[in-house]
Amino acid sequence: MKPIKDIRLSPGIKVSELIEQFREAGGFSAKYLGIAASILKEMIGDKRCVKFISFVGAPVATGIRGVIAEEIKRGMFDVIITTCGAIDHDIARSLGQYYDGDFWMDDEELRGGGYIGLEAS
Repeated sequence: MKPIKDIRLSPGIKVSELIEQFREAGGFSAKYLGIAASILKEMIGDKRCVKFISFVGAPVATGIRGVIAEEIKRGMFDVIITTCGAIDHDIARSLGQYYDGDFWMDDEELRGGGYIGLEAS
């Protein structure tokens, strides 16, 4: 077992340095993001490696969509595996604006505020 290390922020810290610290921080999201970044770096460096990316629709409905699109544009992956939900969200995001929300938002207020459905671009 490894001890948990606190993340240390400093002026001018690079994103790559922060992500590396995530690996040592424990917890779920930060730790696995750091591990994933290391694996991705190793895969990209290995020219013999066939690189797969697989994702469901949920990340496409968020800002992660831009990261996935950029990785694909840069040829970082050889094979893309996704779901119909990812395609559905991508089409919807292309047609209009998405809004951030949560389960605690008032449905009546949202309906009155015009947030239900997509906003035409």
